[in-house]
Amino acid sequence: MGADHIELLYVYSESLEMATANAEDLELDIDFVQCDIRNLGWRGSSVDTVIMNPPFGTRRKGADMEFLSTALKIASGAVYSLHTRDVSSHIKRAALR
Repeated sequence: MGADHIELLYVYSESLEMATANAEDLELDIDFVQCDIRNLGWRGSSVDTVIMNPPFGTRRKGADMEFLSTALKIASGAVYSLHTRDVSSHIKRAALR
């Protein structure tokens, strides 16, 4: 869709391997990084857009909010985040804060 550069961040090596294979099959030019967003060293607006599927916070309360907080700090444009319907109002309030 016209992006100059795409980076995908994955915490799990299995997910990273699967995404890499899919990108190769589709002949996409993507950089893959294995990291935990809590240790991401990016500061300020580092990317235009963030699209993410964070953990839903069911195993560890607030895990999804850590992802959302980081995304809002590094994106200069839009943040698209997948969340369950039951937390949508909570997510919206947190994002507006």
